[in-house]
Amino acid sequence: MQRKKQSGVSLVELMIALVIGLFLVAGVLTIFTNNKRTYLYQQSQGVEDEYQRLAATVFGAMLRQAGHSTMTPKALEGKAKVFETYDDNGTFKKPGQVVGGAQNTIDGKPKDTITYRYKGGPGIFGCNGVAVPD
Repeated sequence: MQRKKQSGVSLVELMIALVIGLFLVAGVLTIFTNNKRTYLYQQSQGVEDEYQRLAATVFGAMLRQAGHSTMTPKALEGKAKVFETYDDNGTFKKPGQVVGGAQNTIDGKPKDTITYRYKGGPGIFGCNGVAVPD
């Protein structure tokens, strides 16, 4: 009896092809998930950068409105620390201090405060009507 030549793939060849295909799909999925994770991280960093930029813009505008110029390291040489917490009675710790802050809690919720000292001078009056010293 003469045997017919088989055409097609054997079961072993098919299983080997499936394993190779699974490895390729697993590699593609790994790359996809890593790229997605990187994208989400970069998005969150972009949002964080925007919040920092907004805070710096608002903070700078309030300081300029209070009469203070841009605070470069050169402008700050020999002066009191720009940002320092209050002392126990809620006043600035040092003369010339521009910004003060405190960490508080009200009703169990964090309520941090930042206070700006307005630059005084002739004709500058505080909210209470008292002249603000220079």
